[in-house]
Amino acid sequence: MRRRTYFALALAAVALATPRIVTDVVDTSFYIIDEDTPGDEDAYVLADFGSVESELDGDLTIAVYEDLSISGTVTGDVVVAAGGSVIITDTGFVGGSVRGVARRVIIDGRVGDDVAVAAISTEVRGTIGRDLIGAGGSADVFGAVGRNVQGWFFRSQIDAIVGNDVDVRVGALDVGADTIVAGDLLYRADSDAAVADGADVGGTLARLPTRSPFVVRVSLALFTIFGLIAFTLLGLFVLTLSRDRAPRAAGAVVTRTGRVAWVGFAAVVGVPAITALIAFAIQPFLAKLAVVVLFFIAAIVAVLFGPIPALAALGDRLTRGRAGLFGGFVVGVVVWRLIVWAIPLIGLFVSILALAFGVGAWIVSWWDRRAERPRVRRLLASGGGAEEEADAWEPPLPPLAKSESAAQGSSDLGTESDSS
Repeated sequence: MRRRTYFALALAAVALATPRIVTDVVDTSFYIIDEDTPGDEDAYVLADFGSVESELDGDLTIAVYEDLSISGTVTGDVVVAAGGSVIITDTGFVGGSVRGVARRVIIDGRVGDDVAVAAISTEVRGTIGRDLIGAGGSADVFGAVGRNVQGWFFRSQIDAIVGNDVDVRVGALDVGADTIVAGDLLYRADSDAAVADGADVGGTLARLPTRSPFVVRVSLALFTIFGLIAFTLLGLFVLTLSRDRAPRAAGAVVTRTGRVAWVGFAAVVGVPAITALIAFAIQPFLAKLAVVVLFFIAAIVAVLFGPIPALAALGDRLTRGRAGLFGGFVVGVVVWRLIVWAIPLIGLFVSILALAFGVGAWIVSWWDRRAERPRVRRLLASGGGAEEEADAWEPPLPPLAKSESAAQGSSDLGTESDSS
């Protein structure tokens, strides 16, 4: 259950962060779909408030500073990051799934598929077609869930119809008299649940043993989930700011693998060793402290930013270049984290490789760009055709995009030759 729930929330992070081919991007203070402005295609929105009052025929991917309210219909999925509440009113309907993060999630209407959310509080008084998967402070389930209820909550109250199993980790659990669970009701908690006499559980009702205090487990789980989302968003931010150097670095991981490897491992191993020698060699304590502090700052920067090009290249390879640099990075991050969660020992090895290759890629791309500047200056100074050549110079594309571009160029040359 633990890894399945991690995976579901990781999918929420992917859906939030993965750029796709968009049909409409809205950036406004208020995003409203009413009867006068119905939506007939996917919507990608950044706004202060969001409201769907009529019908959106497609998916809604939205980030709002405050609240999102759905009192109409969204035929596809809703992927949301909200600083306030996500509210599906009693007239609201989402044909697909609801995934994302918010301060509060309230479902009084209907969701056709799954709900996978991380929120301080989650309240379900409506209907969910398949699974409810969540993490957060509290979960109050009073409606109907077609299949399973899973997650980590500090407090949970269940007084609902559940079509299959309930499997939760909680600090405190209350099971109401109107509860009907077709399968098992399993919970991991530090104390017994309060189960009303009228509750009907078709399978096993059991409290499972715990290995550590609930608060510690949930805090670590939430830290891991939000850490994954934060790292993904940080990486996308860095890739956006370094649109010239990031493609070079990601491409270097594949096209110059050997050079990137030895440079990266030399930096990862050599810098700590040199720092230790300098710290032991110099005498004043303040100088030693300054060296150590600078090293830790450099180490934090390397851990945060180092793996980015390596993970982008990994995702680019896995998606065969179809997801682009940003999408490839998100795929690479999720695959990396899933390996870490599934097989920690192999995950540690993969993390070291990602760090070394990523640091090496940044260094190699920086050195290559530095070496190219004199050539570009000479081309600009020579004038004429040389200036045109300099103007036509473009930074290298990510590895697979570059090969596809070359293949396209060869195809175009072949077509011109045939026509001549």
